[in-house]
Amino acid sequence: DQANDPEICRKVGTYYLKWIQTQLRKMMKAEPTIEQILAAYNGGINRLLERQGKIENMPRETRDYVRKIGG
Repeated sequence: DQANDPEICRKVGTYYLKWIQTQLRKMMKAEPTIEQILAAYNGGINRLLERQGKIENMPRETRDYVRKIGG
């Protein structure tokens, strides 16, 4: 089953994060930070944009995710 193949999951995840980065770059008219990309991945692109790209205004779950994954 391809859904459980780590290599395929890595490729799909990488593609999706790059897609988010591209969308944010277009919509924000600036280069997004890795934290903003992770916040958009977890909490949604539109939600991040509604909050002017400010992670501190995202839901707690998303802020915790960004801290955990983003370092």
